[in-house]
Amino acid sequence: PANEPDPSVLALNADLLSFDDTLTIHLPEKEYRFITAGLGSLLDHVLVTNASHISVMNGHGCGRMQLNILVLQQNLKSIENNVSLSRSARFYEYFSEGADVIISRVKETGGKGMGFNLEELKALIELCYSEALQSQQRDIAMQAKRALNDHQLQLSETMWNT
Repeated sequence: PANEPDPSVLALNADLLSFDDTLTIHLPEKEYRFITAGLGSLLDHVLVTNASHISVMNGHGCGRMQLNILVLQQNLKSIENNVSLSRSARFYEYFSEGADVIISRVKETGGKGMGFNLEELKALIELCYSEALQSQQRDIAMQAKRALNDHQLQLSETMWNT
């Protein structure tokens, strides 16, 4: 279980607070708000769209990501009012639920109600199988590859038909 956020997240938090301090000192309120407005939305977007760069993730890694998101969100609240990283939190919650649940939700909603596009959902499904695909046991890796291909096909068919 993840008890500590990633050191890079702690460094980002420190940089964000330093940036905020500098802006607060040197800019009037209106300009400060202009620059900081949307910072949470930007980070929320980055945490989802860059998921495709994660090579392997398991339940512990997902727990760490969820903790990182929570820590970032708490830090951002000191910079931007009403900030929420709910989209990225939801993305990694779907990972925890597994590929079958993701595909079921896509079929129920046509993918539209989930708040993610086809590429983001493909990356999420790939993450769900990433650990098994790296298995040293050939039969586990092959089974994961078949299941991944099946789920990606179902995902594409459902998203293209809606």
